[in-house]
Amino acid sequence: MTRNENLVVQLGKEIPCPVSDMFLEAESEIFDAKLIFLFCEGKGEFNYFNGYQLGIKSSRIKVVPRYPDQERREGSDIKKISQQVCKAIENSEVEVKHDGSRKKYQVDDIDEFKVIFDRDTNFRINKRTERSKYEEAKELIDDRKVELFLSNYSFEVWILCHFIKPSRSIKSTRLKKEIEKVWDLGPYSKSDNMIFDKIKDNLDTAISNAERLLEEKRSDGVIIHSEESNPVTEIGMLIEYLSKTGLG
Repeated sequence: MTRNENLVVQLGKEIPCPVSDMFLEAESEIFDAKLIFLFCEGKGEFNYFNGYQLGIKSSRIKVVPRYPDQERREGSDIKKISQQVCKAIENSEVEVKHDGSRKKYQVDDIDEFKVIFDRDTNFRINKRTERSKYEEAKELIDDRKVELFLSNYSFEVWILCHFIKPSRSIKSTRLKKEIEKVWDLGPYSKSDNMIFDKIKDNLDTAISNAERLLEEKRSDGVIIHSEESNPVTEIGMLIEYLSKTGLG
């Protein structure tokens, strides 16, 4: 069955009814209208959004996180991630590898692509090309309407926002220490596939803290997609978009 947003069935207490003249023979025929692919740089982001997707109660969207296949040496900087997105769009197919298995998703025109990336070396100017990986990535995806969401210094800024608002520039090692100071869930690990469930009750706090970080940087005239925006995260914006889209 071809996915079409006009054929969405809303689930609730009442018996599901299609909003078109198409008859759905069984509950198994109910489908997601839109796939939102999240191309991530690493497993931390993947695990978080995989947990987030499992908690979504919407027939309108399905969130599909994906991180690079290291066996195929895809690479994980913003330029290489953007190349992977472009390939997926051109082939109308996204392949996700996880826990030893591979799953392929067919891409329809209504589907969307988002990229989640860290600062890393993505803003550093290459002396040979006189351009950054971020600039090259933007050129690749701008005409494809792919959105970029930054966590500077890394995705852990977003994790930390579930507890406190970071007050100063902070890098990877220090971020982990700051996270472990404010929760009682044991050592923090990027490979924790239960991370979302552990901190989901603090989601509103994270969105609020992330928004305040963005407002502070903007009021200071700092360009968000730059090295100077540390600490900042746009993941709250992405979460709010997913929530709004899922509600219709």
